[in-house]
Amino acid sequence: MSGSATAHTYHRELGPVQWGIMGVSVVEAVVISLVLHRWPILAWSHLAMSLIGIAYAVWYMVSLSRNPHEVDDEVLRLRYRHRFDIELPRHAIARVRRVSHNDVKRTFSVREGVLRIAIGRMTNVRVEFAVPAELDLPGLPAGDIEAIEFFADDPGSLIRELTAQPVSA
Repeated sequence: MSGSATAHTYHRELGPVQWGIMGVSVVEAVVISLVLHRWPILAWSHLAMSLIGIAYAVWYMVSLSRNPHEVDDEVLRLRYRHRFDIELPRHAIARVRRVSHNDVKRTFSVREGVLRIAIGRMTNVRVEFAVPAELDLPGLPAGDIEAIEFFADDPGSLIRELTAQPVSA
């Protein structure tokens, strides 16, 4: 990626729910600790586990926001936290369009030649390749991928950028 890549986030849809769950978790940790105060080992154990859970939730949200998708003149870079990072040459992209799927069962799945990278069970951008790409991704069946569907907070902006910029071959 060059230094002039534009970042496109994908975490904002989860924000309200995730922060709400964390707020409820804090209240729950305090209330249960007060209920268990007669049994200090249980109270402290529960509090420790609750704090670990809250710390994980914060880390999860931070990891989503620090690893956005990126677009530059030559590459579309799709990411999901620190687990997934793939660079797709823009000259291999035949078509980009908006889709609306909110029933994706898994975060990563391949079905009928389409790789889906879902956020909150949703995808909203589809990138189709001129020639099927052979991708070998951990945990997914190897094979030719004809398209990738993924989620972006502002799909219109990402699609405009992918279709407006000149692509070097």
